[in-house]
Amino acid sequence: MYMSISTASRKLSLSCFCILFCFALACSDDTPQDGTSKTDTEGPEQRDAGDTQSDADTPDADSGEPDTNPNNNPQPPQMGTFKSVSLGSIQGCGIRKSDSRVACWGQTGFYGDSRDLREIAFDSLDAGDWHTCGIRSDDATVMCWGSNVLGGLLDVPEGVAFKSVSAGKTANCAIRSSDSHLVCWGNDSSNQISDAPTDTPFDAVSVGTAHACAIRSDDSTVTCWGKDSVPGVDEGLITRAPTDIAFKSVVAGNFVTCGIGLSDSQVVCWGDHENSNALNAKFAGTEIELLSIGKGVWSSDGAGGLIIKMGMICGQKSSDSSLICTDVEPAGPFYQPPTEFAFDSVSAGARSACGIRSSDSKLICWGDDWKAQATGNPSETEFTSLAAGRDFSCGIRRSDSTIFCWGNDRPRVVANHVQQPTIASIPTDTAFDAIAAGHYFLCGIRSRDSFLLCWGDDEFGQIYETPLGVQFDAIAAGDTHACAIRRDDAQVVCWGKDNEGQVSDAPTGVAVDYIAAGRESSCALRRDNGQVICWGDVDGFAPNHPDTWTDPPSAVAFRAVATGWQQACGIRESDGHLICWGSRFRAINNPAPFGIAFDSLAIGASSSFYCGIRSSDSHIVCWGGDNKGVIRDIPSDTAFDSISAEQDHICGIRSSDSTQVCWGEIVWNMR
Repeated sequence: MYMSISTASRKLSLSCFCILFCFALACSDDTPQDGTSKTDTEGPEQRDAGDTQSDADTPDADSGEPDTNPNNNPQPPQMGTFKSVSLGSIQGCGIRKSDSRVACWGQTGFYGDSRDLREIAFDSLDAGDWHTCGIRSDDATVMCWGSNVLGGLLDVPEGVAFKSVSAGKTANCAIRSSDSHLVCWGNDSSNQISDAPTDTPFDAVSVGTAHACAIRSDDSTVTCWGKDSVPGVDEGLITRAPTDIAFKSVVAGNFVTCGIGLSDSQVVCWGDHENSNALNAKFAGTEIELLSIGKGVWSSDGAGGLIIKMGMICGQKSSDSSLICTDVEPAGPFYQPPTEFAFDSVSAGARSACGIRSSDSKLICWGDDWKAQATGNPSETEFTSLAAGRDFSCGIRRSDSTIFCWGNDRPRVVANHVQQPTIASIPTDTAFDAIAAGHYFLCGIRSRDSFLLCWGDDEFGQIYETPLGVQFDAIAAGDTHACAIRRDDAQVVCWGKDNEGQVSDAPTGVAVDYIAAGRESSCALRRDNGQVICWGDVDGFAPNHPDTWTDPPSAVAFRAVATGWQQACGIRESDGHLICWGSRFRAINNPAPFGIAFDSLAIGASSSFYCGIRSSDSHIVCWGGDNKGVIRDIPSDTAFDSISAEQDHICGIRSSDSTQVCWGEIVWNMR
């Protein structure tokens, strides 16, 4: 959203979007604030200038029924081959086979110990709910990264070598190399740290939502500690742990724990009585080599409280290395795993799972990709342009000009309005010249006829009011409105939300060459003289700081312009230098680098940073506030063809190979 896209000749994609991040302790992304449950709702009819598109099948989010639709088995990030993989609730990470380095995707965040993970080799890793921990290959010390909202990054031990590590919801435990004793850290709200048995050698450990279990070295029995239950389910996580069975592996979930018997490879589960019995029945008689229990999801209990629902559970059969998966207490729709492959390993997440295929060590992922844990983004795909929406991103492939999208595409309820999915509606066999992403919608200019097509949420007419049967040369999308440049007369046409005049105040009778859309405003460059025209909420750029307000410059020709929230910048035609206007106070701590020539610009939406591609070397220069490391983590010595910015992160297309890379608070990207 808040993006600007130039005409095709300029080939510039400038986009911005905000990330909705749940800062409650464990609040489901799928639960409205009023406690009601949500179901998928059929969206408005797609209007696409003559083409007829069928609505994509969307599984019932509350049914829990198996879904074998291949569209719900997304491909993982194409990052080579892997030797291990682990999924959390909102993220996934894997260790590459080639160099033992980590690749992560989903809502990784990369807070905590992020010391450029791309350069560090790991022996093992484990994804907790919102964070991940791994053991370094060089010194066997542990590193943790991700979100610290739940406390999982607190007090990470330093200078201690470990054999293995397990990351839970709020706490983590690792087995020390020197004596096989446990060391635990993080948030001790469930006594997973204070109650841990630290004077006993263990062979394996697994940390769940509110408890943990480990396999003793002396007799292979399990010892469990922490809380005996979680809200809304039966007790038994600790008290029902078997004392007379030897195990070769154990996996702690949210309200069940399962182990694989040492003597017979049978699965034994305990904890909540109903669900553990169902799991024991599901796996009965099947020898299992590997087992993974996905992280749980917190949902409304319908009475103002929260209950936890189980994630996906998968096991690898000893007989043929195929997978068997189940979801006895569904946290959402359940998706069957692929049956045609043998796997070396598997990791289950809250609503998705990934396995490493035996034949080629590549990742195969399936499930409900609500935070892009399964798909990540296409890091090896070549693009000509990018566009980022609030919870999704899209690009135009260089190979065939079709659109490829990734990210969160689940319908959601905001103020009693059901926001419709975007990605599922986009045609996969149609070529496009340009795309622009709004909050929860996407528009594109079709190559064969230059007509507009739009998909996604239509709360303010972003889809229904799309002009039909008219050829366009450029498209830009703001929060809930869009503007395009008509081909026949180069005039601006806008549609969507019009609360600040961003639609009705669009200039008429003026030919323009360039269009940019911000939150509730837009700007264009006149064809006759290159001067800027802005409309919409231009008076609201700095309503509380009139002393810092500057008007758009007059009698200055520009080659490009970008507008976000309360600010805009342009590249002067004469020398490529910057001129900015609006709310100057937003970048006062790190002022714009005036005097440097730029080729293109991007402004972070609802944010305080600005970025441009420097003309001299095509490197990225950013200024303003350093949200989530967007300035600190700029790739060094890398040339870019285009960039796209949002509130907390930036994506760009590399000049060397046309692939894309993102940094900042990375939501759908690998590192």
